[in-house]
Amino acid sequence: MNHQLTEVLAMKNVLGLIFVGLVMSLDIAYAGNETDQTENSGNTLGFYSGIQIGASSIDIDCHYYYYKCDDDEIGFRLFGGASKIASLGPVDAGIEIGYANLGDFMMEEVDALDATVALRLNLPLSTALIARGGLAYWDAQDSDTDTTWAVGIEKSWPKAFARLEFSRYDIEDIDVDFVSLGGGYRF
Repeated sequence: MNHQLTEVLAMKNVLGLIFVGLVMSLDIAYAGNETDQTENSGNTLGFYSGIQIGASSIDIDCHYYYYKCDDDEIGFRLFGGASKIASLGPVDAGIEIGYANLGDFMMEEVDALDATVALRLNLPLSTALIARGGLAYWDAQDSDTDTTWAVGIEKSWPKAFARLEFSRYDIEDIDVDFVSLGGGYRF
């Protein structure tokens, strides 16, 4: 296993442990308060913004290229949206837009602007399962618009949230996966 892949796998493990520790420690602090933290904020549409940091990977075989061809990178994503445009029982529908820098692959930086519909299945203890789907305008060696989707879990507090997410950006015929830990602020 090459050194860079080992570093990326170690980072994924560290991010997962940090997320679990954060959720467990903050959940203990709010034990006994099982009300939805966002209902009392006065923010009826649920506006929010945040950042995600994680590991991105590309599904190509780098052995066929003569130049530097890393298939694992560190990336980040800035995002914002409205989480409660429509509600149906425990499911909230909203929109989310974001900018992602997914790293350098095959000597090209991969960036994407995405616009997605976000569905949240609200669970007890201010936790939600998230599914997003939409379009991403990407820029690498070429540029175009293709599909993107993501699934994850989110833990909320009165004005903040933490998110663990798996995202996929379809760039031409190549999939770029992004596993990230993030957080944000509700205003």
